[in-house]
Amino acid sequence: MNFIIRQLALDEIPKIGQIDNSDVVDARYVCIPNTEGLGLSLQRVVVEPPEHEPNWGEEELSCRYALWRRNVEEEGAVFFGAFVGDALAGVSLMTKFPDGQTAELYALHVDRQHRRQGLGAALMERVENQCAAWDCAQLLTYTTLKASSLDFYRSRKFCVIGLQDPSVETKNFEVTLLKKLKQD
Repeated sequence: MNFIIRQLALDEIPKIGQIDNSDVVDARYVCIPNTEGLGLSLQRVVVEPPEHEPNWGEEELSCRYALWRRNVEEEGAVFFGAFVGDALAGVSLMTKFPDGQTAELYALHVDRQHRRQGLGAALMERVENQCAAWDCAQLLTYTTLKASSLDFYRSRKFCVIGLQDPSVETKNFEVTLLKKLKQD
């Protein structure tokens, strides 16, 4: 598949509506308290029947437009887009922490038709190149317990550094991940 990745301008943020973010979830991880009660472990479970996650609705898109625009305007976030032809097929949004050593990946989304074709890996490579340009030592991100998402980050050498307690209700981001970009 041929695609081009480039930095997006602020006025291109609404193009994220072109991305089909729906998914079929056939596996996810569950948090299990360990026997000592001092932590949580992850266990992969099959979802039967598979669950359908719908695409972003208008309200969700509107919230993302506003939030991501604010991230770019106020925090200096960098917004990358992956295009297949003229269509936006993937995005990433990242920023640098004030400490100068840590970058944060706010978002990484790939259109449903273009998943598992290297586009997400290419976007992640672009993110890591930006981290190198910023001279960051580590990259922080968050994800859900959906197996496809967590497995993607783990395949890119991210380590789980935090899990949300399963008794606490959250909409997203049950897992905090970190990738060391420089060795101490």
